[in-house]
Amino acid sequence: MSRHLWGMACGIFVIIMLVTGCNQGTPTIGINQIVLCRAVGPNQDPLGETDTFAPTSVIYCSVQISNLAAGTVLTARWYYGGQLVANSTTSYTITPTEWSQNQEAVGYITFRFEPSDPLPEGAYHVEISMNERLVRQVPFRVVAQ
Repeated sequence: MSRHLWGMACGIFVIIMLVTGCNQGTPTIGINQIVLCRAVGPNQDPLGETDTFAPTSVIYCSVQISNLAAGTVLTARWYYGGQLVANSTTSYTITPTEWSQNQEAVGYITFRFEPSDPLPEGAYHVEISMNERLVRQVPFRVVAQ
């Protein structure tokens, strides 16, 4: 009986090692992180992460990507009180040139929202979509400072 249990335990161990071993080294595909911030660095990495902005602030949404295929479209839509803010939708398409320069296609894409007039105080959010599928909503507030 113990020989049978030992054989079964070894078999389960081998299966677990095969399954977890197959996942090691497999690149993550898609969007890893979405951060609202006050500025971005030279590689579009987020600086000054926050969820609160002044009415006249430029708002950056830094999206960390990995292994996106050429032709993938990322879109940012900015909302106030559940309503799309006029002229606030922007899209970015991963180009074949970017793909060939960086085979892993890992890095940051930044969406910038710069209101022409001061924003009203209140609750906002930005929606990030990939190929027209919602990935995440990121809430933030605008407050007078």
